[in-house]
Amino acid sequence: HEGQVKKSLTITPLGNDSGYFLNITVLNNAQKTTERLSVPVTKAEFAVMRTALSFALPHIMGWDQVLTNHHPSPSSASKPRVERPHPDSEWER
Repeated sequence: HEGQVKKSLTITPLGNDSGYFLNITVLNNAQKTTERLSVPVTKAEFAVMRTALSFALPHIMGWDQVLTNHHPSPSSASKPRVERPHPDSEWER
């Protein structure tokens, strides 16, 4: 029964350029229902969510494990790795 439920997230700008609408739609073909949720967020709130997700999502998805499963050289294995945020992901400074 694959494809019975379709979930989508869209982000659209607010009309007054002060933020965005986060729109979530769930289309359930099995139950013949459509659910929608629309949440307005300010630009600052969006920046916080974007920054948090850009660092948390790879760990939640397990991508950090895939990328670190290679065999590091002995010199790099003894040093703790410090992750630095990409400048584009930082808040406007």
